[in-house]
Amino acid sequence: MILGAFDHAKTAGYAPMQAIVVDVGGNVLAFLKQDGSSLMRFEQCHGKACAALAMAPGHSRRLRDLALEDRAQYDFLFSVSPHPLSPVGGGYRVLGPDGQVLGAMAVAGDTSPNDEAAARAGIHAAQFTVAEE
Repeated sequence: MILGAFDHAKTAGYAPMQAIVVDVGGNVLAFLKQDGSSLMRFEQCHGKACAALAMAPGHSRRLRDLALEDRAQYDFLFSVSPHPLSPVGGGYRVLGPDGQVLGAMAVAGDTSPNDEAAARAGIHAAQFTVAEE
């Protein structure tokens, strides 16, 4: 998944990336950082992946929407989460062949739309499904 995301980012001319894959509990399974990517991207990636797991339909951007729709629920999630939560685009739940949630993947390093495109490309490259599709 990560290499697929990096291939997409390179082809599209994105800034250097970092990407993470976590299990359904938010535990890190894999993380890679491209040379030249900026500081704090691990935390951003982990927060995006965990936000995707916390929110239906399964993308980190939904947490941003929740902040606008129901601030009390947003604040609650932040107060009880054992992992960081990042309310910006670039994190998605990863679904297996029968639709079960396997975990999440997130990418950080460029704009949120580009991070999202790279994450989707990585998930598809590994022959999994993006939760919101």
